[in-house]
Amino acid sequence: MPRANVQKSSHIFTDDTGRFVVEPSLGAPAVGIDYALPVYADLGSQIVQVQQERQGAALLTTGQASVSTVVQIIAARSTRRSALVTNTDASVSVYVGNAAVSSSTGQLIKAGNSLTIPFTGAIYCVATTGRVVVTFAEAYD
Repeated sequence: MPRANVQKSSHIFTDDTGRFVVEPSLGAPAVGIDYALPVYADLGSQIVQVQQERQGAALLTTGQASVSTVVQIIAARSTRRSALVTNTDASVSVYVGNAAVSSSTGQLIKAGNSLTIPFTGAIYCVATTGRVVVTFAEAYD
């Protein structure tokens, strides 16, 4: 087994062939940091650890809408991180998009499927036929 030599950082090591090896995890990371290995950036003159923060949205709203013709199902929200729209029908598809959504311009959600939308504007929906119930969840700060 090659021995480790400390190089520029207490967390990055090289073996005796010059290849980088990573220090093993020493326990759970600080709050807000994901559980991956440390990430480093080589700035030429130095190697620095990159701050990794991965936090969920602070708030969640859920709801349902009955859709046939074009209807706004989720209002615009500037702090939205994403919205999840689920078509609960067993056979009828729906389309989602902006206020001009149609079967030719919208994003298809087939019966029983969901779509995650990372968008802060208002989200509209239209059914291909009949009336369909869609559910939604909106994650925002």
